[in-house]
Amino acid sequence: MARKRKTAIVVICTALILPTLIEAADLSDPMRPRIYQPPDPQVQVEPDRPRVDTDSWRLTGVLLSAERSVAIINGQSLRVGALLDGYRLVELSADRALLRRKDQRVVLTRAATGLKKQSTKGK
Repeated sequence: MARKRKTAIVVICTALILPTLIEAADLSDPMRPRIYQPPDPQVQVEPDRPRVDTDSWRLTGVLLSAERSVAIINGQSLRVGALLDGYRLVELSADRALLRRKDQRVVLTRAATGLKKQSTKGK
């Protein structure tokens, strides 16, 4: 009878304790750090780029023709679509160049050359 009593106590204790042990069991990856948050798939992380000093950029010349469009920025010739320090030359007109990098834009204007167009009207 004492044996049945011990067995009943063990069964009852096991029935009471076992569900809490199963719930408390951590079934996650044992190699994962305890404080872990998975990365948000919506956020794209880019490596930090050093800040580019665009204030020192100077547009010194522009060549516009049917075959090609070229800007001279700090002595370097760039076609539309070319990169300069991570900025892409996206638009070019006779006196300005537009460069973009993500949501940043840089507009360079060419300094006046001092040349005047000769008027052909009235002659």
